[in-house]
Amino acid sequence: MAISMEDVSNNQRRQMPVILILDTSGSMSDEGYGNGGITQLNRSIRGMLSDFKHLRAASVEFCFAVVTFGGDSARIYQDYTPLETFAQNWKNMSANGMTPLGDALDKAKQIIEDKTKLSPRSYRPTVILISDGYPTDDWENSMDNFTKDGRTAKCDRFVVTVAGEATDVLQKFVDNPKTHMFNAENASDILEFMRFMSSSIAQSSTSNNPNKKEPIKDLQEAVAEQEAIDEDWGEDVILDDIMNEDI
Repeated sequence: MAISMEDVSNNQRRQMPVILILDTSGSMSDEGYGNGGITQLNRSIRGMLSDFKHLRAASVEFCFAVVTFGGDSARIYQDYTPLETFAQNWKNMSANGMTPLGDALDKAKQIIEDKTKLSPRSYRPTVILISDGYPTDDWENSMDNFTKDGRTAKCDRFVVTVAGEATDVLQKFVDNPKTHMFNAENASDILEFMRFMSSSIAQSSTSNNPNKKEPIKDLQEAVAEQEAIDEDWGEDVILDDIMNEDI
């Protein structure tokens, strides 16, 4: 469900958008990784929702959009939606098919460039791309358009490679791989990264200027230095807690 301008006028909190571009191709299936690629990715989303619920700021409304790419094409899995609605309607993703990254970037750009979806006062979006393999479509022009033109070029862009796959392609998504690229050596490391990002974004939302993020010298080290993740972070019980609580 997209956010209407009427909804915005009734809400004084400034919107902080988070856009997730997620690889749901066949190689991300649980069979592709011993510890379950798509299972860990779904768990990461649930954990992020829980963290944002507890860390959200009174003056900021977190809103999310999700684009998935698997099969023959990408799809807008969830258009811009406030945290509360996003948590209540989230459905686990499945993995199959090819890796149409170019189509995913086009669809994500379509969301971000549409000025009717968010208030003009919204903060700069954070975009997170997670993938474990090489694109199977024509992605070069889409990558250039996303990273060099329009509003998407000004987003805070992060990328996660799984098992170091397609690093040469995926690093083109960010300005500086050292500060905005994370290598998940296995699928479970996605959880560590998402925990770091949810905490970082939520923390910036309480600053005087949320558009000015705390600089990261080395993303790989920063994620490794955070406290150990809770064993149950991202489990179904956390999402159930969000859905059953009036937030």
